[in-house]
Amino acid sequence: MARVLTLVVVLIAAAPRAHAQMGVCGGVNHLTTVSTGSWGLPAARTLAVRFTPATTIAAERVEFYFAPSILTVQSGGTVGIVQQSATAPLPSNAAGSVLATGQWNGTMTLPAWDGATLTTPILLTGGVSYWLTTTASPVAVHQAVSYEDTGPDATNYALMTGGPWIGVITPHRFKARVLSTACGTAPEFQVDQAEASATVNGVLGTSAAPAMVTVAIGGLAGYSLSSTTLIGAPWDIAIGVLPLVPASAGGFTLADGQIVNIDLTDPALTYLFTPSFSGFPFVNLGGTLGTAIPMVRSFQMGLIDPATASGFRVSQPTRLIVQ
Repeated sequence: MARVLTLVVVLIAAAPRAHAQMGVCGGVNHLTTVSTGSWGLPAARTLAVRFTPATTIAAERVEFYFAPSILTVQSGGTVGIVQQSATAPLPSNAAGSVLATGQWNGTMTLPAWDGATLTTPILLTGGVSYWLTTTASPVAVHQAVSYEDTGPDATNYALMTGGPWIGVITPHRFKARVLSTACGTAPEFQVDQAEASATVNGVLGTSAAPAMVTVAIGGLAGYSLSSTTLIGAPWDIAIGVLPLVPASAGGFTLADGQIVNIDLTDPALTYLFTPSFSGFPFVNLGGTLGTAIPMVRSFQMGLIDPATASGFRVSQPTRLIVQ
C-alpha cells in the first residue's frame, strides 16, 4: 500500500496539473462557509492550523477561507504544510520541517476559499498531525482570515513572525482545507459526520458505497444516533423501502455538498415524525430495532443546522435487510 501511495504522488508530480480537477480531501472547520469575523494577518506573520487527515492523502493544494474587511486588504501570499514538532503540539522549527509551499495572488472575489497549488505534492499520513499555514505578502499588506465562533470545537493554532512558533488556543475556528486530484471524484454517498451520525451495528459507509447491514430474523440490530453540536435541534429520519440512490443517479446534493441518498420517489417513503421535524428535540439515542419478521428498510437522519449553507446536517444512509 505504501508503494502504491508513493507512486500516486510521483505520478501527480510528473503530470501537468493546470487542467486537473481537484477535490477536497479534508480540512479543519471546512464544511461550512459561515463567518462570524475575520482576523487581520499582518505581513511576514504566519498563521498555522493543525490538521490531522483521517486517511493517507496526496496533498496538492492548500486553501484558507478569507473574508473582506475594512481593516485589511486581501492580496495573496504563501500557503504551506509543516510537520508537527516531536516535543510539543506545535509546528516544528527544525530544518526540513516545511514539507511544501505554494504562492498565490488573491484573485478571488471575497468571501471565498483561496490558496495555492503546492510546488511539489506531499504525502500526508492518515492519523498524523500536520499544520496548514498561510503567510501574508507583500510587506505592509494584510490578509483577512475568516473564522466562526460557533460550537465547542476550539481550533488549536499557532503564530510565527520570523522566530519560533507560539501556540494559542482560541474560540476562533479558522477554516482550512487540503485538495488533490486523487480526491477529485465526486462523492456518491453521504458519510457520517460528528454533527449527524446514524449507524446500525456500527457499520459505516463510504463516499463510494453506503452502509449495508444484513441481520438474521431475530438477530441484533443495534442503532446509535448522535451529534456533537446539535443537541436540542429539530430532527427527523426519512425511511423507505427502495434501495439507496447515489448522487449521480437519483440522489440529491445539497448546497454545501452533503448528499441525500434516500429515494425521494419511493411511494412508501415516510418519516419518523408527522409532520416532519416536529418531534422532541434531538438527544443522543441508542437501542435495538425489531427484527422478528423479514423486512428491508432504507433510512437517513437529518438535523436542522442554521450554520450550514443548506440549513441541514445529514447522516450517512443505511440499508437494513432482515432475512
